[in-house]
Amino acid sequence: MIRGAAPIFARFLWLTLKAGVLLAVALNLVFMLALFATGYESKAITEAFYRFLDPVLGIAAFVFVYWLPFVFVRQEFRLFVSLRAALRIARERLSRSAFLALLILAPMLLAGLLPADVPLSLALAVNALSGLLGWVAYVYCVETLQELPSYERVTMSPES
Repeated sequence: MIRGAAPIFARFLWLTLKAGVLLAVALNLVFMLALFATGYESKAITEAFYRFLDPVLGIAAFVFVYWLPFVFVRQEFRLFVSLRAALRIARERLSRSAFLALLILAPMLLAGLLPADVPLSLALAVNALSGLLGWVAYVYCVETLQELPSYERVTMSPES
């Protein structure tokens, strides 16, 4: 496993770094726009921002569920090419995404229903369940991408 991962590890780290910076810039822009649009203090915006962060990240996880599987199945480590292709696949398969929605969104909904003073053991159990279901979703996406006859055209077409 280590020998197989060695050729792609640096490329994956670089992709992760680029995606993290892009996410940080996007979140900062949203925060700044909200600050200017509402005129509220940064403390009020920050509190509102964190209240909506979990649901937004859960929905983003569902929207981008094909991204990492696509990166590894196709060995496509270019950020915007892989994001565009993964989003196109997700859009094309949206009508068949109920199982993925259950895997990705159910833990988020469950966590949202928990009271704020939940015992640590229950919070850890929900977090572990969320991680496990996330991996099941990734495995499902990898298998789907391997069976999808048109996934090559998604990255190779000149109009994309």
